[in-house]
Amino acid sequence: MAVTAAVCALAVAAAPGAGAVPRKAGEAPERGASLPHRPADEAANAESYEPQGERVRGAARAGKGPSMTVRRGYRDDIGPGETRHYTVRLDAESTAHVSAVAVPAPGSTVTADVDGIRISLRSGSGELCGQARPTIVMAGTAQPLADSASRQPGPGTPPECQRAGAYDVAVERLGGEGAGPERWPMELRFTLERPVATDDGREAGPPRDGWSTEPPTVPDQPARARKGGSAFRDAEFLSTGVWEGEIKPGETRFYRVPLLWGQRLYAIVEPPADADRKGPGALDDAVGLTVYNPERGLVGHGRTVGAASRPTEDAVGPTAPVAYANRYDRTRGEVRAMSLAGSYYLAVTLDPKAEARAGGAVPVTLRVVVTGRAQVGPRYAPAATGGTEGPDRADGGAAATDDDGLRAVAYAGFGTGTALLLGLGLWTLVARRRTGTGHGPTAH
Repeated sequence: MAVTAAVCALAVAAAPGAGAVPRKAGEAPERGASLPHRPADEAANAESYEPQGERVRGAARAGKGPSMTVRRGYRDDIGPGETRHYTVRLDAESTAHVSAVAVPAPGSTVTADVDGIRISLRSGSGELCGQARPTIVMAGTAQPLADSASRQPGPGTPPECQRAGAYDVAVERLGGEGAGPERWPMELRFTLERPVATDDGREAGPPRDGWSTEPPTVPDQPARARKGGSAFRDAEFLSTGVWEGEIKPGETRFYRVPLLWGQRLYAIVEPPADADRKGPGALDDAVGLTVYNPERGLVGHGRTVGAASRPTEDAVGPTAPVAYANRYDRTRGEVRAMSLAGSYYLAVTLDPKAEARAGGAVPVTLRVVVTGRAQVGPRYAPAATGGTEGPDRADGGAAATDDDGLRAVAYAGFGTGTALLLGLGLWTLVARRRTGTGHGPTAH
């Protein structure tokens, strides 16, 4: 039945959905909407992340915030030094994921490791149940800031965080004295993940430090074109291979790579080489890569790799294999984030100062490697009548997306090898449809 439900969910998700209606040129913004971005000249042509969903206004005090429900997206804005509060209702058993994406205007003044947001999830009594703190990582480069805070019932979680009831979600804007006065638009989501039917999920993860950290051999083949999306909701599918697209100074482009239980991700992004020097170019330090999990939780930022004879690359991974048990790693956030099967997101950002060096859009190359044999995942408990409907998705308030179906398959709790292969086949079919190629997610 779980697989049947997953197939039905995939069929619904594959149907075209309508997002928010764009405002026409010259039309006045809706009442209460964020002020338009005012980017610096270098990023004037950059396409910005535009939060979508139901408009809400967070409260100034805990316990007074507007209610958020699963399967919906919300948008708000936040000013320097402000804290916005929202309310979610949780049962005693499901894992809750609350994510926020804050969007400094491309080209605006920001400071690395200082400007950012803090997302906190607290019980009704004020006990901290989950927290995340994404900050700017590229010096002076404004980029979308995303992460998720989770409430995970079970060992190590305070009793107050394992009770049913109303919980407070707080988003706090962080920044130094040099932070600009602009308000940052935000996109908010609240999802629930059903508990596993047995304790098998806690025992099925990889052994601690039991996987290789050696980078895999990267593909060396003709690149296929991928523009990338402007946000999580329209991120384009990628699989193992070489992909190429253009990015404007100040922009962040989004891509998604489906991972099943047991699979790992390695990705590198490289700027163009200097044609005259036949080696590293003037944009070596201008391109950054960030990876997020299916709930928009931060997996990691790129690290510099490469040699003197070729452009400097930004690389993430190889990640830990996707395993339910990873969420119980209390010391390594990059491992804890790899606890969900679904689409993992690649965000590629180009420093707005590249405008002076490149004079416009820049071609970048993404090399993606998915490794690991797909495995049987945990068996999730069936949805209770009137209770949690399952691991829910909300993409900016838009209609169901292809990724909803992929997540439904991943969470179906593949009980047999046949079901696992069916899920993988469906996943590959959707990825092919979205990428327009005959190459779907690759399992090695």
